[in-house]
Amino acid sequence: MNYFLQRRIVEKDKVLIIPGSGVNTSYFKPRNVAKKYDLILHSRMLIDKGVVDIITALQILQKKEIFLKTLFLGNPDYNNLASIKTNELKLWNKQKLIVWIPEKKKILKYILQSRISILPSLREGFPKSLLEAASCGLPLISTDVPGCREICINNYNGLLVKKNNPQDLSIAIERLIKNKNKLKTFGYNSRKLVVENFSDKIISKQFLSLYNTRAKKVL
Repeated sequence: MNYFLQRRIVEKDKVLIIPGSGVNTSYFKPRNVAKKYDLILHSRMLIDKGVVDIITALQILQKKEIFLKTLFLGNPDYNNLASIKTNELKLWNKQKLIVWIPEKKKILKYILQSRISILPSLREGFPKSLLEAASCGLPLISTDVPGCREICINNYNGLLVKKNNPQDLSIAIERLIKNKNKLKTFGYNSRKLVVENFSDKIISKQFLSLYNTRAKKVL
């Protein structure tokens, strides 16, 4: 948006940013479920989503004898040049770096079985995966890029890292996974943030208000 404002393509008083489409907070909500995974990435398997950075960060942690169970939930997208290849995912799975489940039908089940949601994207719009995880009360680790930083508030409900920086990512993972108090506090704050700002009901009202305003101007 700054790009358009700085170049005076649009006027500031005529701009309204609505944060995505929201999330169903009645469905995506915390439940008392046993945890199977330390980290979850649920997204398309793309380089742009930080998949390779996660793998490198996990390898860094393993050298320090920190072994985590990390779930990759989702499929490659071969219509996208940044897609991770299936054989790479199978290899990482075989090496026990990750658990790869190539589906997204039972998203809620797997989110609830996880301790931390991770999405070190290089760029984003307004990531639904972070919204869904936060709504379920998960602490977040993401990159300091537009879209992600609006959902993952550094040191409030998660940790922000530099993009394309596996070392920084590994430090954040280690820092959070070892701190039970932060896990609990960040998780509580994640749920609070989404319920108060990003529920589908709140976003729907914003769209409706915009449509009504525009309709009145036309009439």
